[in-house]
Amino acid sequence: MGVPPSVLWGRQRRSLRVDGTTIHDPDWLQVDYALLVLLDEYEAGLCICGEPVESHKGKTANDYGGAYLTCPAMEALDLEQSNRARSDGNKEAKPDPSRARAWFVKPIEILRAMAEAATTPQPEPLYQQPPTTPSGVAD
Repeated sequence: MGVPPSVLWGRQRRSLRVDGTTIHDPDWLQVDYALLVLLDEYEAGLCICGEPVESHKGKTANDYGGAYLTCPAMEALDLEQSNRARSDGNKEAKPDPSRARAWFVKPIEILRAMAEAATTPQPEPLYQQPPTTPSGVAD
């Protein structure tokens, strides 16, 4: 059934030795089962877009917009895979930028706020990481 939430959150299982027999506390506690029930109830109320079904009441498709983020690491992987395929003899292999994109849908007002935040200059951080040498030690 997997790892119980309480163990993921750091619970250490305990053992007790009684008359030469070791008794362990159960892997799954009642709280673990209760958390799974609550998670199941929460997920049952979600739309396929990940938002609560209730949040869509009174809205139409015009209230939402789609956008994507391009992951530069996945973009590099895609390019490398295309190059490898060409060197292996597949002359038709070429990069496909869509493989590095993660699409999502949000209400229009949130997408506008995200776009504005992305184009608004950010203040300088209060703390600057000191420069390091190639050995990784700060100067």
